[in-house]
Amino acid sequence: MGHTVKQVALSVRPGDYTNIRRDKKLAMAVSSDFSEFMKIASTPSQFYVIAKHYFTERTGLYKCLPGKNIIESSIHATMISLLTQLAGNIKHLIDDNDDDEIDEYQDDLKGAIRELKQALKSEERMRHFDKLCTSRYGIESEIAEGVTEESKIEIDNHLDAKS
Repeated sequence: MGHTVKQVALSVRPGDYTNIRRDKKLAMAVSSDFSEFMKIASTPSQFYVIAKHYFTERTGLYKCLPGKNIIESSIHATMISLLTQLAGNIKHLIDDNDDDEIDEYQDDLKGAIRELKQALKSEERMRHFDKLCTSRYGIESEIAEGVTEESKIEIDNHLDAKS
């Protein structure tokens, strides 16, 4: 089977984000990156694999989302993407007045969200979900030519203050 190459413009570069302050600017950058993934992922499981790979290349960044580890945070990211799609596309379908398509679309997304919620019920289910998704899709990433440091977002790298 051949490889498909898809290009996205990401705001958050690979690296160690363990001691980076998680603020609104970082949250917006991560959200922007996930929006890019939504454009290229054809299935929720493919989105999950992309999100997991993204977090794997960005140590500690998974803590921007709910979850105790990369797998759990990637499942949450996938749920958020589905909910975003549900909200955005329902308006479009309502404007087109296609009630049958709305019902089918809602059922498909709600079914996928139910599966993700089931996966979150235990560590074993999360591992099973991860194994199933990663057996279907592989990800390799590289920085495209012509990408400059100036084109990347500046992230505040001060430690989180804990009192």
